[in-house]
Amino acid sequence: TKKQLSDLDKRYQNLAEAHHMIGEEQDNLQKQVSQLQQKNNELQQQNNELKQQNSDLKKKNELAAERTQVVLQRLTRIDQAEG
Repeated sequence: TKKQLSDLDKRYQNLAEAHHMIGEEQDNLQKQVSQLQQKNNELQQQNNELKQQNSDLKKKNELAAERTQVVLQRLTRIDQAEG
């Protein structure tokens, strides 16, 4: 009986240590999850900012293309008037 009690005590100690280690690992993983969520939020914000910048640049590019077309048309008229 004493041997069984000793074996059960050892088993309990091993299980307690394993439980403690699992708890620490779970805490570490939860910290990693939180850090990854924070990083993901930051990257999403940066992505949204870049999308806005891209949209603004596209609008400016379209406007520049329109202005270039107007200038080319005026230059063509000037060339035709001189010719």
